[in-house]
Amino acid sequence: MPTVAEIFGTALRRIRTQRGITQKELGAVTGMSHTFIGEMERGLKAPNLNAVIALAQALNAGVDELMSDFIRKPPPPHQPGAAVAAARLQTTRIGARLRKSRG
Repeated sequence: MPTVAEIFGTALRRIRTQRGITQKELGAVTGMSHTFIGEMERGLKAPNLNAVIALAQALNAGVDELMSDFIRKPPPPHQPGAAVAAARLQTTRIGARLRKSRG
């Protein structure tokens, strides 16, 4: 199971490369060393909240985007008609078997 630092680092690298920004450029804008940026991206270091906010601002991204890999996807919405449809299908199959056995 990946660590918090690894999950964050993967998101950071993905967003930084999507924006076409180098580690050095990101470091210059945030005041962090490019070495620290690389360590975060490799999952060796985890940033504090101030660093997360600085990174989000520098990347023109929301903090939620940087944290998106931590958010569990909600289950699909309940389909109220699904149970009724399944029951109808089952009833239809039973009815077909009865008609076939009588016929």
